[in-house]
Amino acid sequence: MTELDPDSATHYVVRQVVQLIFGDHPNEDAMRSFVHQMKAESLTPFDLVQRAMLSRWGLERSNERILQNHGHFIHAARVASIRNMLPPADTIIDLGGANAPLYAIGYDHPFQKLTLIDLPAEDRHAMYSEIIVRPPTDGGEVVIQYSDMTSLLAFEDNSVDFVWSGQSIEHVPEDAASRMVSEAFRVLRPGGIFALDTPNGLITSLHAATAGLSVVHPEHFKEYTPAELTAILLAAGFSIEQSFGTNHMPETKRTGAFHYRDFVYGAPSSTDIEACYSQFHITRKPL
Repeated sequence: MTELDPDSATHYVVRQVVQLIFGDHPNEDAMRSFVHQMKAESLTPFDLVQRAMLSRWGLERSNERILQNHGHFIHAARVASIRNMLPPADTIIDLGGANAPLYAIGYDHPFQKLTLIDLPAEDRHAMYSEIIVRPPTDGGEVVIQYSDMTSLLAFEDNSVDFVWSGQSIEHVPEDAASRMVSEAFRVLRPGGIFALDTPNGLITSLHAATAGLSVVHPEHFKEYTPAELTAILLAAGFSIEQSFGTNHMPETKRTGAFHYRDFVYGAPSSTDIEACYSQFHITRKPL
C-alpha cells in the first residue's frame, strides 16, 4: 500500500476534496487507500468523491451526519427524478413552485412558457417568504401569478401541456387538494401530463413521530398514503402512467420505526412506493 507523504500533491488533493465533501479529514487507513487509488488508477477529483462516498469510512461519516444532512438526500433524489422522468412540454403550469421553479430543480427540457402559481409573500410561511424569480438563460418565458393554486380560473379548458405540483398538494386541506387535481385535469389538453411528488404518509408519519408530531412540516395539512393519493388522481379522471417513490426506506418499513441510515443505504428511487420517503406520480388526461 502507498506510503503517506503529507507534502505530496496527491496527498494535498485528497485531503482538500474529502474535507470539502465531509467536513472532516479521513483517518490514516482511509487516507492511505484514497491516495493509493488516485495514484494507481489516475483518478480525477470527481472520481475520488464517488469512491470516498462509497468507502467504508465515507459511509460511516455519512451515517454520523445524516440527522443534519438528510435533506440533501431528499433533494438529490427529487432532482434526479425530475430530470430523468418528466416529459418535454411547451406550456407548463407549476403549482406552488415560486421558491423552487421546475426549471431550477432538474427539469432540463426547453419550454415556451411556464406559469408559476403561488401565494404572495405575506401569505406564506416565513421561511418561504422571499420570492425571487430567475428565468432560465436559454429561453422560455416565465411568469408568476399570485393566486390560489387550487383554482385555475385564469386558464381556459384544454389549454396547457403539462401541470406540475412539486411538494405542494400537502400544503392545502383535503377538499382543496381534490379541487387542485380536478383543476389540473380541466386545464390540460387531452393527452396532457399532470405530475406531482409529495411526502409518503406511511413513512413520514414515522419520521414525524420521532419529534412527537403527526406531519413533518408545520404547514402540511395532510401527508397522503400512496393509496389515498392514487384514489384522488383516478377520481379526477386521470390515467396513471407511472408511480414510484424516492428515497427508499427499507429498514424503516420493515421495523415500523424511523431509521435515518436508510437515506444513505436506500436507493434514490424505487418502485416499492410504500417504502419510500416521497411518492411520485406521472398521470395523463385521456385523449
